[in-house]
Formats: sequence, C-alpha cells, structure tokens
Amino acid sequence: MRRRNKTNRRYGKTDTIEKNTGNRNVMFIYHSHSRESFLPYLKGTSNEKTYHHSKINITMVGKRLGEALNNRGIGVEVNATDIVSMLNKRNLDYSSSYDMSREIVASAKSSNRNLSYFLDIHRDSQPRKMTTVTLNGKSYARLIFIVGKENKNFEKNLAFAQKINTKIEKSYPGLSRGIIEKDSHSGNGVYNQDLSPNSVIIEIEGIENTMDELYRTADAMGEVLSQYYWNATEVSNTLKN
Repeated sequence: MRRRNKTNRRYGKTDTIEKNTGNRNVMFIYHSHSRESFLPYLKGTSNEKTYHHSKINITMVGKRLGEALNNRGIGVEVNATDIVSMLNKRNLDYSSSYDMSREIVASAKSSNRNLSYFLDIHRDSQPRKMTTVTLNGKSYARLIFIVGKENKNFEKNLAFAQKINTKIEKSYPGLSRGIIEKDSHSGNGVYNQDLSPNSVIIEIEGIENTMDELYRTADAMGEVLSQYYWNATEVSNTLKN
C-alpha cells in the first residue's frame, strides 16, 4: 500500500506523519475465513443463515485496518484472496482453510523479507450484546486475540498479543475481550503462527455489528499497532547501537 507522508486527515486529525517505513511493507494482513460476513448486510438474502458473503465480508475490515496503518506510516500488504474459491478449485472442504492461507503467508514471506508481522483478521459469531461497546458516545465492535498453543512460536506470539492487548486496553478500555489460547482440542491449535513469532488472529466482532462499528475498531487497532511497531523499532535500534 502507498504510504502517506504528509498529513492524516481521514481520521479527523491533521498531525504530520514524521515516521514511515519508506518503500518497505512490514505488516501482512490476510483472512483465513475470508467470506465471514455481517447480518445487517445479509437480511433477506440467501446468505442470511450462513453469515457468509463473497463480497461483503471481513476483507473489507482488513482493508480498513491496512489503511489505518498506512496512514500512520506503516507499510502494509493486505491480501483479500477468496479462500473459498481456492477450496472449491481443489475440491477441499472448509476445514482446509488454514492450509490455503498458509500458502498465502508462506508465499508473502518468501517474496518480501521485510514482512515482520502477520495478522489474520476474522469475525466472531457471538451476538451483539457481547460484541459491542460504547466509547466516548460511539459504538465499536469489540475484538479478541487468538493464539495457537501448538506451535513453536507460541510463547513469542502470546507475548506479542499481550502487549497489543495491554495497549488497546489503555487507549480504549473495554474494547478488547482479551486473549484466547487454543490447542487442537479447542481449535486449530497452530493457525499458521509457527511461520512467524509476530503472528496473531484478531477477531473483529461480530455477526451483528455494522461497518461503522467495525471500521472504528479497525482504526483503533491501526493506531495501537502503529504505536507498538514504532516503539519496538526504537528499542531494536537502541539495542543495535
């Protein structure tokens, strides 16, 4: 994504962006369950019972998160591949979704060594009363982090999620529902997180949230992730010196 190096007007601010990653994309956003959609946009359609849609889906939220990061100087690659189409072409069922997204992440890593953070953006299935919070008079979709316990990077990925979660809670109290650790008995257990020590699933909730709510949360997540990235970069540069 092209970085904006002057002012950040989209989010109601006119602050000058003093830092940027230049021509380097350092974060990768993708969607293992790319057709996860939202009930307000499915009512009266054949998609209403499945909560899935080929166009109106979680990839729109991933794109918004990418824009939020980009507007804060972070080079981002957003992948909106239709995983279901990949599955259909290979005669695979939905349980193979993470196998398909693994190919996407592995390919991105091999083609761009600057990618350091891998964010798999999902939608949760909980009802609105659990997935929505009001902050400063505006409603937001809540979010939750998922870390697979059965991969070699579990502890590092958990630490990454914990740091982001702490920052979210400080800036947007109540926005996060916390971190869930899953093994093979409660989920996939790996979620392709063995491919990077800075990898996490972020569920930006839920089936009854509106795009306005989802986008507000994506903007908040972009703000916090950019803060984390620049802080981590400064620490890394200090240690090198």
